[in-house]
Amino acid sequence: MDTQGVTIGMAGFADDAGQFYSHTPACNHRSAIAVDILKTRYNLFKLVSLLGVRSGPEEILVLEKERNGYERATLYSAMAQRVTLRKRQPYNTTSNRRRVVKTPGGKLVYHHLKKLGSAPKCGDCGVALPGVPALRPRQYATISKRQKTVTRAYGGSRCGDCVKSRILRAFLVEEAKIVKKVIKSQAKTARK
Repeated sequence: MDTQGVTIGMAGFADDAGQFYSHTPACNHRSAIAVDILKTRYNLFKLVSLLGVRSGPEEILVLEKERNGYERATLYSAMAQRVTLRKRQPYNTTSNRRRVVKTPGGKLVYHHLKKLGSAPKCGDCGVALPGVPALRPRQYATISKRQKTVTRAYGGSRCGDCVKSRILRAFLVEEAKIVKKVIKSQAKTARK
């Protein structure tokens, strides 16, 4: 007996020819499941492994072509594997994010994800400083000084453009002071 590729959705399933069949009201699919079986005989356990992670009993409809030319739809029901938390903290907070991962042995386990580090920002314009890695605060203690900073005036604190504008501003302020002093001395000599 050959099994055709079957796609299962919320309202029913469709075979490779695009023929759509509706489910019985008893079927309650939480999400669309695509089962692609091409001319192979699969047992129930292999079909269940194609499902991945689901929370509760799921149904798989497999369309089979019999020798006499008739098609037969079989409904398999399988309970998905439960995944237990590895920490005692059950709440869905930022520090308790997790991902379901399948181990080489075919078991489903939770992997707890760490918070993402944010890059240090320029104190003037707020742009992320290039050349300094984005890490969590404690991780900066484990890397060397050359990785935490940039070898330049205001390196690791201000970006290059802001330093450039600061130097230019300081130069123009000094020039303005000199011009003011010259004008004042000229005015003094003009009075005499």
